[in-house]
Amino acid sequence: MIARIAALAAVAAVSISAPAFAEGVKISLAGKSAEQIHADIQGAARSVCLRETTSETFRQAAQARCVKSTVEATLQKVGDAELAAMAGIELAQR
Repeated sequence: MIARIAALAAVAAVSISAPAFAEGVKISLAGKSAEQIHADIQGAARSVCLRETTSETFRQAAQARCVKSTVEATLQKVGDAELAAMAGIELAQR
């Protein structure tokens, strides 16, 4: 599983940009466990979404929605079942 994720690093580099369009964050996947990768994805999503929701009236709710959708979009892009299960999402059929 980790070898597959490492191989995806070259392609995906887990660029978080789906719902949080203006910014992108690259996360190094090399040598990390699935738990570490998941935590890094969530942290990057929080960072990007914090900037993306600064002008929102209900900022906390907007940030929560942004983080959730950004993490889900990233995990769909990566396509790893173990990471998706950690986040409680189901991967789309390819």
